[in-house]
Amino acid sequence: MQLIEELRLQAQARGAAFCRVADLTALPRRQARGYRRGVVLGFALGDAQDFAEGELRADRAADAIEVWLRAQHYDALSQSERSMAQHAMFDAETRSSLLPHKTLAVLAGLGWIGRNNLLVTESLGCRLTLSTVLTNAPLPADHARESPNRCGSCMVCVRACPVGALSGQTWAQGKRREDIVDVEACRLCLRCMQVCPINPKKLP
Repeated sequence: MQLIEELRLQAQARGAAFCRVADLTALPRRQARGYRRGVVLGFALGDAQDFAEGELRADRAADAIEVWLRAQHYDALSQSERSMAQHAMFDAETRSSLLPHKTLAVLAGLGWIGRNNLLVTESLGCRLTLSTVLTNAPLPADHARESPNRCGSCMVCVRACPVGALSGQTWAQGKRREDIVDVEACRLCLRCMQVCPINPKKLP
């Protein structure tokens, strides 16, 4: 069995709805930490109230995939909360990291960044949580085509934000996060996730 097939079976066994591989070679070396591939794991949420539990499940899966890749004799680094704290990969003051899960997901062709500053996919909308693993394993990168932003003129999430943290601007390559969301004002209530009309009525 090929390594990529084994990887996807490992991800599926840990509850991932999808497992994709992003090519990191075009990124600055500091941002990619010298790794050539990024494994993106996505986990469906029943609703926004499942988010904390979903993040924990996603983090555990990323840590397990790191261990599994290392057992196959490849260098790997989970971007779980534990690992990012251990390797100083997350700035708690700005609530940011050098290589966000969403960036890897877009590179893997999974979707686009909505006006709510969340990844939006065709199959799960934005009702999902992500985890990622950086690696030098010889995994074939998914041939990513840039997903068109389907937010259009929709402003549902912007209007739903109880603190007005969303500017209403759409994401584009190179745009600053601060142009889209005021992270200091955001209360992480996830109302913007709940109301997105692209979310499926039922989970697949």
